[in-house]
Parts: sequence; structure tokens; C-alpha cells
Amino acid sequence: MHHPGLTFGSRFLNHFHPFEFDRAEVVLARLRRELGTRAEALLQSPEESIALTDLGLVHSAEYIASLRRSSVVAQVMEVKFLAFCPRPWIENWFLKPTVWSTTASLLGAETALREGCCLSLGGGFHHAKREGGEGFCIASDIAFVIETLRARSVLAPQDRVLYVDLDVHQGNGVSHYYGADPMVRIMDAFNREIYPVYGATVEEEVDIPLPLRPGCDDQVYLRTVKAGLERLFEGWESAKLIIYNAGTDIFVGDRLGGLRISQEGVRKRDLMVLRMAKEVGVPLLVLASGGYSRVSATLLGDLALAAVAEFQHSD
Repeated sequence: MHHPGLTFGSRFLNHFHPFEFDRAEVVLARLRRELGTRAEALLQSPEESIALTDLGLVHSAEYIASLRRSSVVAQVMEVKFLAFCPRPWIENWFLKPTVWSTTASLLGAETALREGCCLSLGGGFHHAKREGGEGFCIASDIAFVIETLRARSVLAPQDRVLYVDLDVHQGNGVSHYYGADPMVRIMDAFNREIYPVYGATVEEEVDIPLPLRPGCDDQVYLRTVKAGLERLFEGWESAKLIIYNAGTDIFVGDRLGGLRISQEGVRKRDLMVLRMAKEVGVPLLVLASGGYSRVSATLLGDLALAAVAEFQHSD
């Protein structure tokens, strides 16, 4: 799942922000190189985006209205000088990409339900809460996906959703939304000493919390995630949808993550999730989420190619 509107900011902002804003375009170019004409056959793109006001499904009206102010977006994105930027810049750099990314996440979920798996090259905004954004996340595309599918009766009241968060930061926005929802089971593996937990426990909002020590290596990480996934699926093999937040910020070279997972470790993690989802036969939506290293685009591209290899029909 891709659209030019997924690209946040500009390359200029790469000098002031740890996220590589052109990551989706870099990954798309690689997929076209390596898959050739197959890439175009597999690629989907939303034709039009939702409106910013549609996010009122999962955010307060007051918060949506506050996004008219550059200072609010600057606070969410943690780049102070954005507060002084002209409104059209904020609109084009952040608000439009937010709604395009959320649109792509929703279309990706619909595609996954139909085809078995879909990866969006954007989305995974797991820190945004109903009353406000934070941690580079302006809106909760994850909550928007679940609540829209529920509102359209694609997800019935008895349908279960599995949420797998392997971004290095604890998905506090998602756990705030769904920590008490009996139809959503959350597994979250995260560096326990960084934002947003700083050593706090999250057991009351996460069904399967997997706090990790800073400096955690491949062996410990993969063993922990495997055990967590086994617990996650236990008794929920008939879930309607899996949402996988596949942040690459666990990588050893990440500027924010604090773990020591190799490129091969990231690849094995992603394959583990892809294959478990395929084995139990539950549709899988994969969201790109965070990544703050020069290798992030490479890691996301590896995941996209692995998803094609695992789920592309051979007939």
C-alpha cells in the first residue's frame, strides 16, 4: 500500500528530525527495481483520502480543531521551530500525510481481510490518544481502522482483533484505547527505559507486555517475541484480523531505540510474525511505524519483500 501523500515533511527536515521522511519513496523504488512488473501488479493506492474531520471518530473535536494551530503540530512532532512555519507548510508536511496514511491503513486492512496480508508503507501511529497526539503521531490510524471496520459491520461485536506492537516504543496510544476492550488483545515488546514508559509498568493496559532491557540482543529479543506470540495466539486462533506495528527502531543503529538487534534479527522477527499469521490463517495488516536510522528503509524493504514471498500465490 503506497501513495505519494504518505511522505511527511521534506528531505530538508531530515536535518532536524530523526525520522527519514522520504522512507516510503525509497522503499517503493527498491520494490520496483527488485520485483519489476510484479511490483505494479501488487501495488495498491487509495484514490482519495479521508478528511481530517473524519478522525473525529477516534479523537475529540477539540483536538481536531486544535490542529489548525502550528504550535500544536510542532509539539506533537517535537520540532519547536515548526510553530513559526506558515500554515500551508504544516498542512502539506504533516496534516495531509496523516490523513493519507490513515486512509492507506484502512484500505490496507480491507485488502488484508480479502487477500490475507497487506503492508502499508506508512501508518502505525501508536502514540496518539483520543485527546491529543504525541511522539510524532498526530492521529491514531490503528484505532481509526478498528472503529471504522466496526462501524461498517466488517468487524462484528464478537470479532476479535490481535494487535502486535514490535516498535521499540511502547504503544501507549493503542493501549489507552483498547486496554479494557475484551475484543482486542495486545502484545507489546518495548524498551522499558525509554519514552513513553521510563521504567513504569503497563500490565493494566497491555495483555502481553514484554518489557526489554536496554542493549537487548538478537537471542534474547527473538526468544522473548516468540514466547509472546505463542501466548497471543493461544485461544484466539479464530481472530478476524491481526494488526502488526513493525517498527524498525529495534535496530542496533537506531538513534532512539536503545536495543542491539541486528539486521538479520529484524528480518527474523518479521518472518516470525508473517509465518505465524499465515499458519493460523488470520488476515494480517502490517504498518511501517517508527525507524530512526539510515538503514530503516532497507529494513522496511526487507519486510515488504518477505511479505510478498510468504503470501504471494504461486498459482
